[in-house]
Amino acid sequence: MKPTRPIDHKQALEEERLHPGSEPQRVPQPQPPRTRRRHKAALAGSQNADLEGPKPKRGPRGMST
Repeated sequence: MKPTRPIDHKQALEEERLHPGSEPQRVPQPQPPRTRRRHKAALAGSQNADLEGPKPKRGPRGMST
């Protein structure tokens, strides 16, 4: 059974002293900046091949080099 929430400010401070970090964070954490770099999944399907050119042809033993 959970203890009741403290009502008084002194009770709240004492509860935090006894159980540090038990309350959820009220302030949202800062998010890292998002980058808008293009990546291989930026375009769906064969549109990537149109931009980057054809894949290398396979050799006689299945190698790409």
